[in-house]
Amino acid sequence: MDDDRPFFFRYSSWRELGGLFSADPVMRARVPPMERSVVALLIVIGAAALLCVQLPLRLLSRRPPRPRRHAVFFAGLGLGYMAVEIALLQRFGLFLGHPNYALSVVLASLLMASGLGALHAPRVVGALGGIRFVAYAVCGLILAETLLAFPLLPRLLTLPFAARAGLTFLLVLPIGVGLGAFLPTGLEALKRDTPEAVPWAWGVNGVFSVLAPVLSVAFSITWGMRALLLAAVPIYLVAALSYPASEPASRA
Repeated sequence: MDDDRPFFFRYSSWRELGGLFSADPVMRARVPPMERSVVALLIVIGAAALLCVQLPLRLLSRRPPRPRRHAVFFAGLGLGYMAVEIALLQRFGLFLGHPNYALSVVLASLLMASGLGALHAPRVVGALGGIRFVAYAVCGLILAETLLAFPLLPRLLTLPFAARAGLTFLLVLPIGVGLGAFLPTGLEALKRDTPEAVPWAWGVNGVFSVLAPVLSVAFSITWGMRALLLAAVPIYLVAALSYPASEPASRA
């Protein structure tokens, strides 16, 4: 256990999950409650996610063009945003001195920055040359801060709280602005092609935002919070690359 994996209550390995499917009740009882809870949540929310993606799509009078690419895009935004949020909350918890301070400063900074990015999404996307270049910029910022800025934070623990909170805001701000530009851009493009599919897209994004914390806990327990933040990079790259070009909608 360390600051990157602050799960002091975990003394087992994921390899023990095989006991869940054993016919031996003793083997099943050996699986720790936390792992059982995570697996149960993943199964239930994963099944709900599949239903929320597939069932409404079949009921739409008009389906969006390339529905799988739309599903990957909006699902990726939900997964990636929550992965970044959870990793940043943990990363700045020690730096700010208490998890409650991190919750206040990081969450407020990220939500405000995302709101600014959403408000000015056309400008952000236009300035960077397209949604894919926004993803490249966000991924570059995540990599730069993870590899270059965050290792320096322990040296700044002696700074006054106001200075540490201000530095946290400055580090979170550019990432949050970029993240905030994705969803409104995707919804606006979908609205032009297939306005009936906009609620479906909201639902896909929402259900994967619910699934993301469970996946993030399972992931960070095994590989750590630093790896969780870095995992957001391929998620956003895949989401951006799946962003469908505008084309006429198809009839169901």
